[in-house]
Amino acid sequence: MCLYSLEHNNIGDIGAKAIADALEKNTSIQYIVLHHNNIGDDGARAIASALEKNNTVQNINLDYNNIGDDGARAIATSMKNMTIQTINLKHNKIGDDGAKAIAAGRGSVKQHTIQHIYLEHNKIGDVGASAISRNAAPSSVCVWV
Repeated sequence: MCLYSLEHNNIGDIGAKAIADALEKNTSIQYIVLHHNNIGDDGARAIASALEKNNTVQNINLDYNNIGDDGARAIATSMKNMTIQTINLKHNKIGDDGAKAIAAGRGSVKQHTIQHIYLEHNKIGDVGASAISRNAAPSSVCVWV
């Protein structure tokens, strides 16, 4: 197992973009811990794009950042090409629109890839939770809201 941990470093979007550049080429990192880093939507977009190209990362922890609906949409759009198993997005700024995108995106994931998505302590209301629950039955992906 190869772990890449930069937790509590305030790397922001610029640092997240640099990590994304490295992830596109890396073939050994399996676990990435980037919580408490002030990563916003731009950084999430860069990481999502990199994870589409990387086939070794299994788990990414992005909790306690500033990822909102735009970042969640980017992650959701990239899900169909990811080989990642767990995405932790707890304690961000994801609202109903981001939750709806994730609900739609998880229906397109490769079989046996994304197994867990953590969304607790975001700004998801009834509309987003409803979208996630409507898509829960046919999917093997567990989502915690």
